[in-house]
Amino acid sequence: MMQEFTTDNILLKTPQYHKIKDIVQRLERGGTTASFAGNCISSTDIMQHLLSRVGIESEIVECQLAMIRDDGNTKDYVFVGYDNGSYPGQIDTHVVLVTKTEQPILIDLSLSHLLPKDKPFIIERVQNTELGKISEFNLENINLTYFEKKSVKLPNLHQKTLLQRIIGDQNAEKSLKLLRVLVICAVSLGLINFTLNVILIILRLYDVTWVE
Repeated sequence: MMQEFTTDNILLKTPQYHKIKDIVQRLERGGTTASFAGNCISSTDIMQHLLSRVGIESEIVECQLAMIRDDGNTKDYVFVGYDNGSYPGQIDTHVVLVTKTEQPILIDLSLSHLLPKDKPFIIERVQNTELGKISEFNLENINLTYFEKKSVKLPNLHQKTLLQRIIGDQNAEKSLKLLRVLVICAVSLGLINFTLNVILIILRLYDVTWVE
């Protein structure tokens, strides 16, 4: 049985997840993911390109990540992408990929140096329940919470909040579908009205001819 990157039953049923899993496993076999550790920008850029080739649209989202590792006795804290928390030469930010699908999926392939060896990647369904939080996941004894980045470091990403990106796109698609339905209904009603008027005219002409 092939390795699963999530235990989310909803996500496991989506075809997009299986496409993502296939791409990641191909990258693993080729040794590409080994260079992703600590390189969030390049990993998201590469993954976004590969997803587009299989018909999955996605957005690169700038964020910051709080990790809490609890072994039952002590808790270790790791903060990724927070301001003034980077090494010289690094940008104090973090980016992930979020798919523009019915079930938005967060993809983070740059944490293998911080995660268990058997679970080196984050591929999880976005579950946003709090303002300013993108999503929160539990992986074995590690809690990961992704927050929106308040002080943007990568303006070329045209940063918006995650909800603005996903909900905005979904609302636009719903509006287009509704517009199509309204246009079809209007055309149908027009045709029905035209047909009834033609039938009425024919009946009136028939009555006049009959009387004469």
